[in-house]
Amino acid sequence: MGIGIDEEVRAQRYDIHDYIQEVLDKNDVDLDENPFEWFGLIRAAASQYVVKGDSTDIADYEYHYITAVRIADNISKSEDVYKEAATNMRDDLIENHDDISDEEIKAKAEDAGKFTIGNNLTLTYSMAYELLDDLMSEAIPLILPEETREKAGGTLKSQLEGYESKRQILSQCEVVSKETASTIQHIGDVRHDVVHEVDERFTLDTLDGDMDRIDEIPGAVNEVYELVYGEPAYQYVDE
Repeated sequence: MGIGIDEEVRAQRYDIHDYIQEVLDKNDVDLDENPFEWFGLIRAAASQYVVKGDSTDIADYEYHYITAVRIADNISKSEDVYKEAATNMRDDLIENHDDISDEEIKAKAEDAGKFTIGNNLTLTYSMAYELLDDLMSEAIPLILPEETREKAGGTLKSQLEGYESKRQILSQCEVVSKETASTIQHIGDVRHDVVHEVDERFTLDTLDGDMDRIDEIPGAVNEVYELVYGEPAYQYVDE
């Protein structure tokens, strides 16, 4: 396991991972043949675990895992909704407006797609921000030599506050890769814009030219999650 939870502690309790594995075993879905159904089972099981269980007994590491699943699911759904809205707008313009250029059609179709997924992406970036903020705090002791982490790690964590400060030190100490550090910064920038500027939630101008960077989020979450917990967040899905 990683630094976030003692392996013996987790072994002593029935947790989210045990529940999901039971659901997967019970449904006997082949990952290679039905990857979407497979992930759908994981998504549903994660939600059921919270709803059916006692929320006061759910550990932080379980909430971290459930949040990671929701982030990946939101991104997948957003991409589908975006494509559908953009396609519908494009088809309508082509059919009913002969005076609009191909460039205008493309721009309006993209605007329609962004408008449709704006609120969902606001939630997705906010969840990713909060999750990575927590995970980066747990990963801070990794900048110390292994022999001093247990003794000094807690003190160091308490002295480092702020999402960007954590990102910078983990990047400078090469605890996280340059690519992940860049994505973490991107998440912080976009989250700031969509949270503090209402119109950004509908126009997504902050993502202009960078819409594809949404797909980087699960990879960044996965890397920091594995640093903390010693296993990938998306362990049941063949990426």
